[in-house]
Amino acid sequence: MKKILILAFAFFLMGCDEQTTGKDSCGDGVIDPGEECDGEDLGEMSCNFLGYHGGQIVCDEECHFDLTECEAAGSCGDGLIQESEECDGSDLNSQTCVSLEIGFLSGTLTCADDCQFNYEQCLSEAVCGDGSVELTEECDGTNLNEATCNSLGYHGGTLSCSGECSFNVSDCEPFGKCPDGEIQEMYEDCDGTNLNEETCLTLGYNGGELTCDNTCHFDLSECEDSGICGDGTGDPLEECDGSDLKGQTCQSQGHEYGGTLGCTPSCTLDTSLCLGFCGDSDIQSTQGESCDGTNMGTGTCLLLGYSYGGNISCSDQCEYDTSTCLQIVQIVAGFYHSCALTNFGDAYCWGYNQSGQVGINSTETIVQTASLVAGGHTFAFLAAGSDHTCGVTTGGMAYCWGNNTGGRLGDGTDTLRRSPVAVQTAMSFTSITAGNGHTCAVTPAGEAYCWGSNGIGQLGDGTTTGRYAPTAVSGGLTFAIVSAGYAHTCGVTTGGGGYCWGNNGSGRLGDGTTDAHSSPEAVTGGLTFRHISAGYQHTCGVTAAGNGYCWGNNDNGRLGDATTTAHSSPTLVTGGYTFAFIETGFNHTCGIAMGNDTYCWGGNNGFQLGDGSTSVTGHVVPTHTWGGQLYAGVATGYYHSCFFSPTGVIYCTGVDNYGQQGVAGEITHYAPNLITSPF
Repeated sequence: MKKILILAFAFFLMGCDEQTTGKDSCGDGVIDPGEECDGEDLGEMSCNFLGYHGGQIVCDEECHFDLTECEAAGSCGDGLIQESEECDGSDLNSQTCVSLEIGFLSGTLTCADDCQFNYEQCLSEAVCGDGSVELTEECDGTNLNEATCNSLGYHGGTLSCSGECSFNVSDCEPFGKCPDGEIQEMYEDCDGTNLNEETCLTLGYNGGELTCDNTCHFDLSECEDSGICGDGTGDPLEECDGSDLKGQTCQSQGHEYGGTLGCTPSCTLDTSLCLGFCGDSDIQSTQGESCDGTNMGTGTCLLLGYSYGGNISCSDQCEYDTSTCLQIVQIVAGFYHSCALTNFGDAYCWGYNQSGQVGINSTETIVQTASLVAGGHTFAFLAAGSDHTCGVTTGGMAYCWGNNTGGRLGDGTDTLRRSPVAVQTAMSFTSITAGNGHTCAVTPAGEAYCWGSNGIGQLGDGTTTGRYAPTAVSGGLTFAIVSAGYAHTCGVTTGGGGYCWGNNGSGRLGDGTTDAHSSPEAVTGGLTFRHISAGYQHTCGVTAAGNGYCWGNNDNGRLGDATTTAHSSPTLVTGGYTFAFIETGFNHTCGIAMGNDTYCWGGNNGFQLGDGSTSVTGHVVPTHTWGGQLYAGVATGYYHSCFFSPTGVIYCTGVDNYGQQGVAGEITHYAPNLITSPF
């Protein structure tokens, strides 16, 4: 357009120069032929007239237009949209028929020569069937706007266009789509919240929450955070993974015998190559096991030496637990009767029963085999006197039975009792001891109480008055043990001091005299005792170091000092033995040395020493019992002795004229004989 205007302007100059001088002179202020301008004479031309949007025409030295300022202002057709232009050439300023929002719904916007929009191809409604996808049309004919069944979320099929220019998905639908709530297993892992019953755990991961993504495949991100079995790393929810055992060993899994720990494909510890452990029900004898759990192997109470039977069990250390095997834990002897206490608290007695001392509520004079004491009491401690018997229950109550002359049973009467009667007291006791006509007991606080005959001060209450109920021993001493003899009593304090009171014939009180005392008198010599036993006319004790000392009557050598000389002060038992305890009888003594070796000495009139000899000659020094059997306890009677083994089995030796041996037939035994009945 600018070229047309400039050409027209040239013709205008050629036809209108009536006042030309005919002289071609640029700079004379007159537009001559061949000049577009001259000086300030522009021939009424301007930038706007020439189609520019602004600027000032200048005439150059050659009398031609200088359009520099015009061009700087721009013009329609230069491809740049100026202030007064809507568009310029192909530059539509990003507008479309629809974006102009002047009522067009589709079509093609163009730019006119005057740089204004040309709306001729804009449409106010779509035309279905023209092959062009417009407005609300999804498609038009074969023009699917690049859509396919797959792009619409279906897993297959051929998309087509309906006559209404909408998608026809009938051929897509049989293949299913994501999401439709149903899992097409050929294409999908899941669909929405339908995870096909899978979880992180079922997929092998250790935890996390499984979800479904918008492509109907599992989103494993949370699962992967928890780790997966088989990746070689022991994750927190795994016991192990491959060779990563997380620091565990066979031993840490309780297989203390070692072995090789492995890991299963499911990431749990595999102990199949571990060597076992105590508690696996398999007896590993090479590892020192005797049993395991309920597997006792060949072990029974009988085979382990517990001759009275019972039900053996296995400890947590896979060693036999024999606590449920029936066994004797204490044995005591009177003049002509004996009693034993089982580990279940049952008391059994046998022998002479003239005064009811066997305690079976029977008038039978001689009871030849062990019989259960009546009353159903559970005892913790027993004591046998000359012809009466006492016991302390596990609850601390004291019971006595048998001869009650002088009130020795402590029930407030002197009536003979053939079954246990309660001692009249509200006090509880830990131990009890029975002499000839009196009884003593010790409370948990170490207080000693005595009752019964007191003609020579054997009750220790500072008098010679008999008592029918427990009476405190004078002196305020705290005792660990008290032992009642025929007519005297001795005790050891908690500090190891030895004290005796009562009859002091032959010096049996050990105070260096033969004077009787009605209250406790210290044993001379400054010895520290842990055990003491008062017999018929003599007394023995064991020091803290295990040395045996005896004092009193020494007929038949009952003091064990290699003489028959009486001593009113403690004299050392010969042989250098270390004793656990010593028990005194009528005229003999027996002691259990460390290691359970048993020695007896003194009179052997009834073969009560058990050395296997048929000679009634006694021994003035300790003599080993016959047979080499080890014993854990001993009781010494008149002319008999009874023992029990470490496995709680009873053996007795001596005369059996009153059934005191515990076997039928009144047979004298020269050496310890096993008692089997009725256990």
